Amino acid sequence: ATSDAFTLTANEDEKLQAAWQAYPNPTLDRLTVKLDAALSSRVQSLTLYDLQGRRVDSRPVRPVRGSATVEFDLRQTASGLLLLRAEGETLNLTKKIQKIQ
Repeated sequence: ATSDAFTLTANEDEKLQAAWQAYPNPTLDRLTVKLDAALSSRVQSLTLYDLQGRRVDSRPVRPVRGSATVEFDLRQTASGLLLLRAEGETLNLTKKIQKIQ
């Protein structure tokens, strides 16, 4: 039974990861994040962090007709690896974003 519970959790995680896209990645100056209807209602904010854990930028998620699109302006952000977190009351998902010059 334990392995079944783990499988369900892994399957749910795969579905949640597939429910949001961040592009272009790598990016020069702008990042667009799209969340589908299944995820946008569960996410309150999208936040970018550098690898030292410092918050680079944060945006609220406001679904329109179910889905949500959020734009980040990265022109003033140093190049390197960033972590994009989708954060909600019962949800934390992370994607790696490469910022290039």
